[in-house]
Formats: sequence, C-alpha cells, structure tokens
Amino acid sequence: MKKLSKLGILLGVILFTLLISGCGKKVALTASEFKNKMENLGFEIKDVTEYTSDETVEKAYNAQKVDAYTIEFYVSKNTSGAKAGYDQFVANLKAISAKTGTEITKDTYTKYVDTANSYYSVVSRIDKTYLNVRAKDSYKTEINNIIEELGY
Repeated sequence: MKKLSKLGILLGVILFTLLISGCGKKVALTASEFKNKMENLGFEIKDVTEYTSDETVEKAYNAQKVDAYTIEFYVSKNTSGAKAGYDQFVANLKAISAKTGTEITKDTYTKYVDTANSYYSVVSRIDKTYLNVRAKDSYKTEINNIIEELGY
C-alpha cells in the first residue's frame, strides 16, 4: 500500500511538473490572426510580401498606426528563416545604438528590446514568425501593450 501511494505521489509530481512547464509557452500567430488583431486595434494593414527580398518569408504585413509607427510581421517558411530575419533586425539595431539592448531567450521564443537615441525598438520571434517595431520612445507603453496582446 505504501508503494502504491508513493507511486501515486511521484506520478502526481511528474504530471504537475509537466503542466507547469507548458504554462506560459508562447504560441505564434498566423498571418491572418495578426492581420485581424491589428485591424481590430485600428491599424492600417498592408500586405508587403511581394516587396520582401528574403526568400524564406511566406507572408509579410505592415501594420501602420498613421503618423506614429509601423509594426512589421513576418511568417517564414521555417524556424531557421525566422531566426535569420530576427538576427538581421537585431544586428541593425545594435549597429545604430550606442548601447546594447536586452535579449530574452526561452524555448522557441526570443525577444530583443532597445531604447536609444529617443527611440524604442522591439524585435520578437516565436517559432517561424517574427515582428519588428521601432518608434519614438513616447510610444513605449502603447507598443508594449500591443505586443503583449499579440502574445509576443
């Protein structure tokens, strides 16, 4: 009986650990989900896929808040394409920034945030998708709220 209860407790702990480790995992948006969410937030959406020179990009949208900033969203054919796109945006930011931003990496999620020269920038990747935004730092709170709502 003791062996059975110990086994039950052990299985319970394992199950609990598996459930907890899955919590908080970020899920990538599809291109249409991004488009719909941004339209609902009042952004003008432009499909810029045909203007993207990166051959690994399947779909690209610009979500523009008129006279403010644009959030770029990309869906790559694979994770390595998204990582390369993410890395390129981060390298571009590091090249123009006087200091290095902050980077967070967890599982299939990577995020780079930088505030420099009165601009706030975020590059975020989940699986084979990534987004980029660079705007006046006065929009920082608004941008963070949108990115949080998107799950990035």
